[in-house]
Amino acid sequence: MGSRFYKDFAANNALKVIELDGVADLYLLATDNTLPLAKVQKQQIIFRSAYTLEYIYFNYPDLFTPFKERFLTDFVLCQDPSAKRHFAKIMTDVLKFHTLDTEQIEPIAEVVVDWISDPKVKVAVKVWSMAILKILRPELAWVDEIWVDLEEMMTHNLTPAISVRIKRGW
Repeated sequence: MGSRFYKDFAANNALKVIELDGVADLYLLATDNTLPLAKVQKQQIIFRSAYTLEYIYFNYPDLFTPFKERFLTDFVLCQDPSAKRHFAKIMTDVLKFHTLDTEQIEPIAEVVVDWISDPKVKVAVKVWSMAILKILRPELAWVDEIWVDLEEMMTHNLTPAISVRIKRGW
């Protein structure tokens, strides 16, 4: 995962990981906040692993299945700024197609509200976070209660990405 970034990086690396039967190892790299590396190296490995893991999730879903339950916890623990985007994209899809109970969705909603409120979090993460909350809104009354405030916060410094997502309805 430490190689240079190039066109079709995730697709090519996913095939290598699959060939080596290494999805479990990839998953650990993408979710391990304690890698004993320099900050830049650690961020690079986590980001690239998360990007490849997202590719596997959407293109080889059966290979991700063993990690779905664990992902619910690891999502909430994600600290890497770039991995958050890939994890939020995966979580949005997980929530669309799988029914979770309140105990499972509550911490997910709480963490994405934190991400939306944090000025240091990247715009793409915030956009995917709103998509997650839109799915959870009917299930959690408190999300519905703060929805208008969150939309206002998101539209305060409107970027093109946010503008497009608003038009699509998050």
